[in-house]
Amino acid sequence: MENKIYLIHSGASIADMNPQQWETLERSAVNPFDAPLSEEGKAQMKKAASKIEQLDAIYCSPMTRSIESALILKQQFDVPVRVEYGLAEAPVLSDFTGVVTPKFINGTFVKLVPNHINFKGKSYYTLFDEALLPKALFAKYPDLDTDYTPLYLPQQIPFSEDDCTYGNRMIKVMNSLALNGKNVAFIGHKGTVTLAAVYLRKELQNLPKGEFFRPINSVYFGDENGMKNSGISCVYGLMLKFSAKEYELLNFN
Repeated sequence: MENKIYLIHSGASIADMNPQQWETLERSAVNPFDAPLSEEGKAQMKKAASKIEQLDAIYCSPMTRSIESALILKQQFDVPVRVEYGLAEAPVLSDFTGVVTPKFINGTFVKLVPNHINFKGKSYYTLFDEALLPKALFAKYPDLDTDYTPLYLPQQIPFSEDDCTYGNRMIKVMNSLALNGKNVAFIGHKGTVTLAAVYLRKELQNLPKGEFFRPINSVYFGDENGMKNSGISCVYGLMLKFSAKEYELLNFN
């Protein structure tokens, strides 16, 4: 049987569905980027599980909403759940103070990416506080695969990534973990799922190769008209299923 690759946006978090509730929780003061799944998000993931035919492994971002999403899939498919830091989201700088400004250096424009983000009066230097490091995750979630060694470790991912580094990170993850003949699910975030989808669509359909990771808002796979013309958009409740010859968008809202 032809293997399948599933790219899944993690279910909607409490911060997505009820920001006011999220701000009252202790966790939000420690890491405002790590909200858990909402009840709506849990329901989305159960619907996603019902549309998956077979799995050999599940890879997920280290963020709480992604791990919780992966463990819902594991209830139906008794397969390893592996935390891959390479699937973590890159913060969207325009959402916070400190937007990246290109500088003209040595005859070319260079995007100087800050090493922190100021959010609600506090500076953050990493997405991964102590609670998201491997030791803490394995203690909190005993069903995670402790034998898996991530392609990327927390310290290898800068908090504020430039677009090309972010895109190339997803190329490495897909080349290493997706294109291996196995039935695998990847649970990540808007950027990671979209970039992985654009890359897989090119690889699996033999579309034109080249420099296709441009700034996030203009990712393309053969045209230069932006993501809207890529045929891929990523919202909560979206799952993409890839096989060797085609891909399918499975909306599980």
